[in-house]
Amino acid sequence: MQSVTQGSCTVTTYFTRLKSLWDQIREYRPQPVCSCDAMKIIQEYKDKNRLLEFLVGLNDSYSLARSQILMRDPLSSVNEAYAIVVQEERQRGLTNSVSSCTEIEKSNSNTEGQFAGIVQPFRPKFSCTNCGMSDHTIERCFRIIGYPSGHKLHGKFPNRNSKGSPMKSASANFSGGDEQKPEREF
Repeated sequence: MQSVTQGSCTVTTYFTRLKSLWDQIREYRPQPVCSCDAMKIIQEYKDKNRLLEFLVGLNDSYSLARSQILMRDPLSSVNEAYAIVVQEERQRGLTNSVSSCTEIEKSNSNTEGQFAGIVQPFRPKFSCTNCGMSDHTIERCFRIIGYPSGHKLHGKFPNRNSKGSPMKSASANFSGGDEQKPEREF
């Protein structure tokens, strides 16, 4: 059992391998059934031994987590220790993926000018069927829905809202509060 180590495996794979070995040992050497206090002490000893086997087999990069688990009083169970180490592994994975994304962004920003002639990946182009301009559809065409206030063309093209347009229907729906509601019969 001392030769079982994490190596390049994930913590989950390592723990599963270790647990299957413990299960096989339990099958071949079953613990005698007894309700005395001595058996409880033996079981606690086995549990602590399994915890130590798990922690010793972890990679050195988990030495801080290992130390924190061993300092707990009472000592954590194997399952609690496993949960702590897996959480540590996941946090490292998130940190590594965030840092690698940041490095990629930095390298991309440094090399933008170097690759001016290289074809960019395909991005679908939208074309408005109303005005013929690209990068928007008819639903977002300012000539139909109106330019936002502060835009240089605001008010130059009157809103050409036809029947059922969102602007007219919205103003019709919110006309006030004097509408009569039908009474419900019980």
